[in-house]
Amino acid sequence: MIRAGPDSLIAIHEYRPHLHIGEALFETAGIEGFRTVSAKIPTQMNLVVFPQKLLPGSQVTYTDHTGQQHRVSPP
Repeated sequence: MIRAGPDSLIAIHEYRPHLHIGEALFETAGIEGFRTVSAKIPTQMNLVVFPQKLLPGSQVTYTDHTGQQHRVSPP
């Protein structure tokens, strides 16, 4: 098993190459997150945020497809 995030594990056969990019960016100092093309829907973008790496004063606010607003702040 490989840890894909702070609270999840995935089987090795489910490990995808794009996860290597996420891991590398997570390990890079100063990177709080990144925007990437969706693997599932290539015409859409995903925003990946590393909440545990958000710098003091940083926050991300976004509106989901239902119109509900969410905020991600440092822990």
